[in-house]
Amino acid sequence: MKPLLRRLHRWLGLLLALPLLWQGLTGLLLILLPLTNATPPHLPAGAAVGAPDAEAIVAVARGAAPQGLVPLRYEPASQPGEAAGVAFGHPGSRAALLEAYVDPNGARLVSVAHPGAAFGLIHQFHEALLLPGGRTITGWFAFGLLLLALLGIPLWWPAGNAWRDGRWRRAFAVSRRARGVRFWRELHIALGGWMVLGMLTMSVTGISLAWPNTTRMLFGMPPREGRPSAPHGAHGAHGRPALPPETGLNGALERLRAAEPDARVASVDLGMAPAPFNLRFSVPSVPNQLVFGRIGRFPDGRDAALHMTRDPRRMSTGERVLLWMGTLHEAHPPLPGWAATGWRVLVALFGAALAAFSVTGFASWLTRRMRRRVPPQLVAGERDAVSS
Repeated sequence: MKPLLRRLHRWLGLLLALPLLWQGLTGLLLILLPLTNATPPHLPAGAAVGAPDAEAIVAVARGAAPQGLVPLRYEPASQPGEAAGVAFGHPGSRAALLEAYVDPNGARLVSVAHPGAAFGLIHQFHEALLLPGGRTITGWFAFGLLLLALLGIPLWWPAGNAWRDGRWRRAFAVSRRARGVRFWRELHIALGGWMVLGMLTMSVTGISLAWPNTTRMLFGMPPREGRPSAPHGAHGAHGRPALPPETGLNGALERLRAAEPDARVASVDLGMAPAPFNLRFSVPSVPNQLVFGRIGRFPDGRDAALHMTRDPRRMSTGERVLLWMGTLHEAHPPLPGWAATGWRVLVALFGAALAAFSVTGFASWLTRRMRRRVPPQLVAGERDAVSS
């Protein structure tokens, strides 16, 4: 049975070596790149001047943005003495090319940061390979990784009395004398021993993100309806000139406070008028988790009331499981600060290990094929040199 499993594991691994290599590397970069982003600057102590005017803050931030960039996202100050942020990017894009920080008390520009488009580009490549319908393909990559992990467990499992006499430790380490084929094989096996649970977690959670409706059906839930897209162009609905993206933001935030008095807004996706705003906010009843909602720009519009698009307080058990799966894969679990940081470190290690799996598996196969072409007397001489 093991020879068949080994053959299946080998050829499936070779087929997915390159895709899993770039999925591992891009996943690692998605953890590391945000560490280089600028944080909102702290302001000198001063008296607050009334409630922050969100529309005025966005208007002030516009002065720092070059021609062609539009406001994509508004992030209010999370605590006193911190600047509010406005992200700018190309129309229709979610990637921020410029972050303008504004003093919410006096509505003056404080600083400007340029995060660049690298993160957004890498995220789109990791998620969908920059292809229409690419998420279906990356879902198959995740499914292949799940099969590789499941096939690898019985191949890795120490046999016989290894658990009793201590030989099981060899399955987690690389011998100092290992060279050539043996080195790559032992390194591949040791990585599997240490990282198999991470690979299973990343593959299952990756499948849930790539094939959301299929996963929802498995949990007995109906497919999720597509969220209406907000136009980002020079014209709004029916060819009318579009209003500035921040139009109606103050009124929308007031209606949010009326519906959720304890809400703390994390960010608002501005879109383009007359499309509604998409908000992310936290409430005390569900700590460490964000509530997603949509609210219209104008009080007389059909979307004037707050419409929850993701509310952990009203989720079924299946929806909670899917939420956890998504946040675990994206390294943003609803956990206390130290635990969330620890999981982020583990996800970074999983990404590096996935890339290393591809390299060590391919190297093991390649060196084995090259070894077959070496005359037997040279192989024997190399074995004697290693053992001496």
